[in-house]
Amino acid sequence: MLYYSLDMSYGEILLTLVHKHNVVISERHMKRILRQAGVGRRKYSDLMDTVRYIQSELQGAGIRST
Repeated sequence: MLYYSLDMSYGEILLTLVHKHNVVISERHMKRILRQAGVGRRKYSDLMDTVRYIQSELQGAGIRST
C-alpha cells in the first residue's frame, strides 16, 4: 500500500506514523527525509520501505521513536 496512492495529506501520513509506527516527527522533517530519499507526490514508493527509511534516518540522527 502506498501513502501517496491513497491520496493522504502530509498530516494524515504523520498521524499514521504516530499511531501505527510510534514515530513522531514534524511535517518539515518528514518532507526533508522524503526529498532526500527521492520520494514525492508523483513518485511511488512502497509504504514499508518509506517507513523503514524514515526510522533509519531518525535513528541515525539520535532521535528515537516512542
